[in-house]
Amino acid sequence: MSKNWSRTNKVYISILLFVFGVWVFSLIKAIIAPLVIAALLAYLLNPLVNRLKKYTRLKHIWSVSLVYGLFILALVTVSLNFVPLVARQAQTLTTELHLIGPRLEDDIETIASRFGIQVDLQPIWDEIQSASSGLLNPDRVFRIIRSAR
Repeated sequence: MSKNWSRTNKVYISILLFVFGVWVFSLIKAIIAPLVIAALLAYLLNPLVNRLKKYTRLKHIWSVSLVYGLFILALVTVSLNFVPLVARQAQTLTTELHLIGPRLEDDIETIASRFGIQVDLQPIWDEIQSASSGLLNPDRVFRIIRSAR
């Protein structure tokens, strides 16, 4: 058997390796994002762990536990304060958008009547309301926030 591969064999092996790589990636794609996030957190929190170890003379495991515990506590605290705020603001925005429509319609009709133009905005307004009502629904905002986690 010859040590040199033919061009055809090289193409077949390349295709086979590519398909194998895609298959392996499809198997591990669910764990790639958590691994990247974990590596990023470890990289960002490591200086705090080292500083804590240096100044308190705690063992490494206790420094890591303390820093990560405080980080998780801060994350939970921010989440508990942020989610209700976003929900209230989404509800307020939805209410305000529903109030703006009739006011805007009245203003447009007033301006149009000054120039003697008859304008029927109801079909346009109905279409805008139906398109935008689902966008800022608080339930939808909660679903978006939950899916972002």
